[in-house]
Amino acid sequence: MRYNVTPASGDPSDVIQHFQNVRLNIHCCRYWKLKHWKHQRLSFPFWRLYWNKNHGAYIYYENEVNLEPSHIILIPPNTPFSTDIRGSANTPGTVNRLEGGWIHQDDDEDKLIRQGYILHFFIHFNLGYPFDGINPGIYLMKINEDQLEVIRRTMCILKKEMSEFGINESLDLNRLIITSISSLNDKLWRYPSINKKVFETITYMNRHLKKKLTNKELAALSNMSANSFARLFRQETGFPPQRYLTKIRIEHACNLMHHSNLTINEIADYSGFSDRYYFTKVFNSLMSVSPAKYRKQVLLRRE
Repeated sequence: MRYNVTPASGDPSDVIQHFQNVRLNIHCCRYWKLKHWKHQRLSFPFWRLYWNKNHGAYIYYENEVNLEPSHIILIPPNTPFSTDIRGSANTPGTVNRLEGGWIHQDDDEDKLIRQGYILHFFIHFNLGYPFDGINPGIYLMKINEDQLEVIRRTMCILKKEMSEFGINESLDLNRLIITSISSLNDKLWRYPSINKKVFETITYMNRHLKKKLTNKELAALSNMSANSFARLFRQETGFPPQRYLTKIRIEHACNLMHHSNLTINEIADYSGFSDRYYFTKVFNSLMSVSPAKYRKQVLLRRE
């Protein structure tokens, strides 16, 4: 179609375009030296991106996967996996053992490797619904030179223990994550498309976790009756609206336990629970562990 006059919109086209709304949220980025890295089971509601500078560490999901300098590893939310380092001497019966810490500017990395340390770069992040719903698994992709250069620049920043990332550094991390994610096969995504009304409702839920949201109020956002909305929501997500809302509140609480120093009372409040007693009851029901015990496990792992 040709236009002699540009439309008022400024776009000389009548083609309506639709784009997927990826809401990348980076929780943390670290560069650690690890002497021991034994975890029997890790499974949390956020993505992990791993890259190791040297050989020796491995993870296990359905089979054993080595962490190599030539590959980036992506682990989707809620993938249960174990970790260890080859040749690492563990006390018999030990389920979890983490020994290591930050790599600093004055650390000699070659010397650390000779001493048996694994140099481990990792990022925790979320993509938002429905992209956090990819099938569980361990996904490897060969690292390219651009990605490796981003990691090198970021490691230099992390060695200074900087807590504030500027726009260029933040864009670097965004690019690293997006280029890694885009290497995944389209068929891996559990929800290739989703009803627009349901998607907008979930977005609203995530932005108003502290608000009491009834099915009637959620349905009104889509100009639907509560019953029709509930049926549509369950059809699209596999969960009734209130159960899904509880699920994302607990996931939000887990993220706060991993990536903040808030108290459990504060976490309960920020996650939309009226009091700690009710929060503990719901958390224990979904996670099979109390918030206090979960936080203690997090402090032991911190990775």
